[in-house]
Amino acid sequence: MKIYISVDMEGIIGVVYPDFLTNRGYDYSRARKFMTEDVNAAVRGALMAGAQEIIVNDSHNAMTNVLVEELQSPAKLITGSPKLHSMMEGLDSTFDGAIFIGYYSKMNSRGVLNHTFSSRTVYKLKLNNQEIGELEFNAYIAGFYNVPVLMVSGDDQVAREAQNLIEGVKTVAVKEARGRYTALCLNPKDAHSLIEENAYKAVAEKDKISPLQIQEPLELRITLLNSGMADAAQIMPGVERIGANILQYTATDIIEAYQAFRTITILAGSIIQM
Repeated sequence: MKIYISVDMEGIIGVVYPDFLTNRGYDYSRARKFMTEDVNAAVRGALMAGAQEIIVNDSHNAMTNVLVEELQSPAKLITGSPKLHSMMEGLDSTFDGAIFIGYYSKMNSRGVLNHTFSSRTVYKLKLNNQEIGELEFNAYIAGFYNVPVLMVSGDDQVAREAQNLIEGVKTVAVKEARGRYTALCLNPKDAHSLIEENAYKAVAEKDKISPLQIQEPLELRITLLNSGMADAAQIMPGVERIGANILQYTATDIIEAYQAFRTITILAGSIIQM
């Protein structure tokens, strides 16, 4: 049995403030340790349920956060960036299930450190007129490969998003959002026990969860933070500008939509802010 784990940082136990998130931050070294421990709990649970191969994809920022020297054996780690498929690099149809660790809720939610891929560029993202965040987009990519998302960990807000999106998914709320930069956190030992327990149940009961599918073709609509970003990103072939800061793109499948979205955000992020 083969399991895929995509791990982000904003939804990790104890992480509540930007100083945790980059190597310029005072608490970044602590966050890397927390992140690795949350991943290891999920790996242990998956192994107990019979997983024989586990691939972990570091999916935060520069994607070099997980401490490989402390990673639970026999899990393997995809680390570094850029990656063609970013947060879902390495996933294909050979996997039996996916687990999302340390995820967080979409922009304009009440979740801890909420945003949609890029807090510097994206105000709102819609796919086929449904507002989505990273959880939804990545779950649809897993579904493209016929891989079900079995479990999601993060704060209580992303847990709710996952439950509303995927029937039967296991969720672990390691913290309760009290604001964008404030949370009531579980004791780490308790959080790790819950992650391990639910990863075990999720993998053991994987056949009860169906891969998430979306109707094609796909209409991608991106609201950027300002019109200057739209000025920069509208040069991408196939993009239609439908508002001062709103771009639209029609994709044949979710992989094309993902790559188009990432390209648009890179172009938008290139603009000098004033």
